[in-house]
Amino acid sequence: MGFEDVKVSGLESAKEDAPAKSKRQINILGIARKYGMVLALIVLIVIGTVLSDAFLTSRNLLNVARQVSVIGLLAAGETFVILAGGIDLSVGGVLSASAIFAAFNQNLPFPLIVLISILFGMAFGLTTGTLVSRAGITPFIATMGMGTVGDGVAMLLSGGQPIFVNHNASIFSTLGNGNFALIPIPVIIMVGCIGLGQLFLSSTTGGVYLKALGGNEEATFWSGVNTRNYRTLSFVLSGAFVGMAAILAIARTSVGDPVIGQGTTLDAISAVVIGGTYLGGGGVGSVAGTLLGAFMMGIINNLFNLLNVNAYWQMVAKGVIIISAVYIGTRKK
Repeated sequence: MGFEDVKVSGLESAKEDAPAKSKRQINILGIARKYGMVLALIVLIVIGTVLSDAFLTSRNLLNVARQVSVIGLLAAGETFVILAGGIDLSVGGVLSASAIFAAFNQNLPFPLIVLISILFGMAFGLTTGTLVSRAGITPFIATMGMGTVGDGVAMLLSGGQPIFVNHNASIFSTLGNGNFALIPIPVIIMVGCIGLGQLFLSSTTGGVYLKALGGNEEATFWSGVNTRNYRTLSFVLSGAFVGMAAILAIARTSVGDPVIGQGTTLDAISAVVIGGTYLGGGGVGSVAGTLLGAFMMGIINNLFNLLNVNAYWQMVAKGVIIISAVYIGTRKK
């Protein structure tokens, strides 16, 4: 065999190996995309264990889980809006208003309190959705304005003071601080609500239309879908989840606080973005992914507190996390 024959044989062998390498790379990327969130969560838990002796204790982990339940529900509702190509900056204000509204009506039967809190949040969502889809106001302005309205309503109903829960106190306390089979009840409620949300997205026509709306609104409209109604629906669903989150927020402390929603909007959006939903449309993401994102945000916040990180640096870090997650999502898209 001559030199040229050896050269040709080597090239052919390289060409045969190239597809195999390409397939292995594709498989690795596929696994990373499918299980990347779970792996990242595991890595974060390992880092937390190394950095703080108090992190991997049952008391601390249960506390994290309870804290995540409220943000998880807010983030799940936010997911519907972002999937549809919008954004909801009102969840913090609506949470405060819903919590005060529920505490204000604490003398009612407990199931009715839960129902009116959810309906109250949905009313805010319906108003916001109408402003966006019918009045043509951009989601950024409409939701920021409605968030301010929510803060104002909370102050008006409470007189600027916390409302302590005296009626149905035992039920609220059990709901917020009780366990079922060692699992915090708020976590069970959160996972149940998020499961219903994921079922809606993956198994109903409405869920498909919401994703299509975020992917390409014009194409969805010309396909015969009433895009205005479905955009409004995304905000109504967000409001429903906020209303349920308000019940859990009250249950944890047995107090309706008019400022309980301050700072929660950023955490909710962070959880959505970290969970794999593309900010700014695209119709890509899931409520289940948001659940993992919420736990990651909960662990990050917990680590900041355990390590006594300055609150201002925490704000800087959260901003960097959101920007980084959006950048990564854009590159993937």
